[in-house]
Amino acid sequence: MATALVDTVPAEVAEAPQTLGRAVSGFKASVRAAKKGKATMGEVERQLARDSKALVREALRETLQAKADRCPPRCPVCWGPLSDTKLKERSVRTQWGTLTLRRTYGFCPRCQKWSAPADVALDLAPDTQTSPDLSEKLSYLGTKLPFAEAAEVFEHLTGQKVSPSRLERETKRVGEAALEERRKDEERALCPATRGAFAREHETGLKQDFTLVILMDGWLQRGRDDWGKTKTLRRQGCDPKRWHETKTARLYRIEESDRHAGSRPTLAASQYVATRQGPEACSRLVYLAALRMGLFEAERVVVIGDGGVWLWKIAQDRFPEAVGTLDFYHAAEHLWVLGNTLYGEGTREARRWVEWLLHRLRHGQQRKVLRTLEDLSAVMREQPVCETLTRETRYFQTHAEHLNYRDRERRGEPLGSGAIESACKQFQHRFKRCGQFWSDTWDEGLLELKARQLSGRWNSRWPHLRELN
Repeated sequence: MATALVDTVPAEVAEAPQTLGRAVSGFKASVRAAKKGKATMGEVERQLARDSKALVREALRETLQAKADRCPPRCPVCWGPLSDTKLKERSVRTQWGTLTLRRTYGFCPRCQKWSAPADVALDLAPDTQTSPDLSEKLSYLGTKLPFAEAAEVFEHLTGQKVSPSRLERETKRVGEAALEERRKDEERALCPATRGAFAREHETGLKQDFTLVILMDGWLQRGRDDWGKTKTLRRQGCDPKRWHETKTARLYRIEESDRHAGSRPTLAASQYVATRQGPEACSRLVYLAALRMGLFEAERVVVIGDGGVWLWKIAQDRFPEAVGTLDFYHAAEHLWVLGNTLYGEGTREARRWVEWLLHRLRHGQQRKVLRTLEDLSAVMREQPVCETLTRETRYFQTHAEHLNYRDRERRGEPLGSGAIESACKQFQHRFKRCGQFWSDTWDEGLLELKARQLSGRWNSRWPHLRELN
């Protein structure tokens, strides 16, 4: 049998019960005292902000209590009458303090569940002691800062204390709920029967003639694998591997109206994806994000990446009609490796040879570059540099269709993956701080929240924010 959730608030934290009338009178008294006093503007600001908390809290309590009183004693799922009803109190922590509500609580014979209809009407989750708006603020801070720092910032800005553990629990709860929403969206996007309807929901407001750009890359994140067993594992000859790749993608649109000669196009409506669950999970998430970006309406789809096999596999499986572009910077890196191997590290000959190839690669002569490498491989088959030369030649042969940089530049499309490098750094700013080790039991939820925050989709998790906007 489920039981009502009642917050246990320490005596030193709980506020004394008031009525709205008393709170208004108290605030008016504070204003009168401030008018007669000699306090500076900053002191007055602080004082009135502190004294207004009781006013807002009591206004909120009376409003919510009135809404709870109007809720009929019916099951919020099947709308059947509840039995064994009683009034139960529930304490909820808000940004203005803790308030207590009385609401009807009863048993639904049809659903075989206990519930409080007012909790559903007020959007109070059964597994939290935090109000929706406070929960949103705490979890938003959790995507920006380590939890101890986030708690310190919250107290500084609001004057209300919150423990790092509470902030972490709330962020974790919200992250798990976001993952469940993501799972349902994936099901709709990947099912042929519902894919079209899902795509149409996101086509409103799209401009005509746009190019959808998809960039993918990965970055390493420290985990807690075999935590506490390091010495034992090393005695057994095993080196614990705690670095795991977080696969990341960034998608944006280039609209025809934004193309101007000699200028860089605007990255419109960027969407971000990040997961530690491997290439297949990343493949699903990138496709889901592409549908949200108007995949079926795009005039052209461009995939940009380095030589990672997994990302080109995603491009082949999910976007077979897309145009691929090998990141020019990574292509240049491979040519420099080859030039330094052939002519010596940092020599003038190496620099002249590589720059000669790069110039031709950049200006539509990629076939000549490839033929040069192939001829060298044939001639120097018996030389010590043969292994490096063969490896780099195969690299460019694999990406022969991804090297038409002159055509991409004429279309105003990016030649490099700088946008995804920037995206990876934004995730790393939260996940690769000093002393941080992550567990895969829940950091996937925090990655999803961070992706939504970067993508401008933060409000999608919060109905009350969507309604305000």
